[in-house]
Amino acid sequence: MAKHNILWKSYGMYSLKELKEYEEQAKINLLNNEYTEEEITEEQITQEVYDDIDMDYDCEIDNLNVTLNGRILAIASMGLWDGRRTGYKILGHNLNEVVSCSIGCDEKEVYCDGRNVLAKGYHHDGRNYVEFREIREDRNIDTLLEKIYNNKEVSRREINYYTRSLLPEVKKIYGF
Repeated sequence: MAKHNILWKSYGMYSLKELKEYEEQAKINLLNNEYTEEEITEEQITQEVYDDIDMDYDCEIDNLNVTLNGRILAIASMGLWDGRRTGYKILGHNLNEVVSCSIGCDEKEVYCDGRNVLAKGYHHDGRNYVEFREIREDRNIDTLLEKIYNNKEVSRREINYYTRSLLPEVKKIYGF
């Protein structure tokens, strides 16, 4: 199984263990800001955790601020109230759009699986899964987009023909 390297995730995607670690660090931060143990409230700790996650988001937007040759294609498998559907969205040329792109979820995680940059998230109807790829601008992707839009099966070969993985660009930044 390929390594799961997380680029960013929202609050609801953290495990209880991870949130406890964030809370411990938040408490240390508050104590370093001249609060006493007795003055620190649960609300302050929670706010500090949210602030830290927001800061992580801003850092990843900066880290991934790379202009690509091609636009980014987000290919989605969406869990809707009436079943799964496929869809797509064409994004701009900046790699950080893989983090900032809305995938229609309340909570999300953006990660690399060893081959591609992906996102997963959940919302009230189910889970959405997204694969981000760079469009090969020298090829007409209309056939691919039509198949995705019409919920038809798309082979890995077709995806590779019209797009390329963003993983090499991410590896340049993070080294994994």
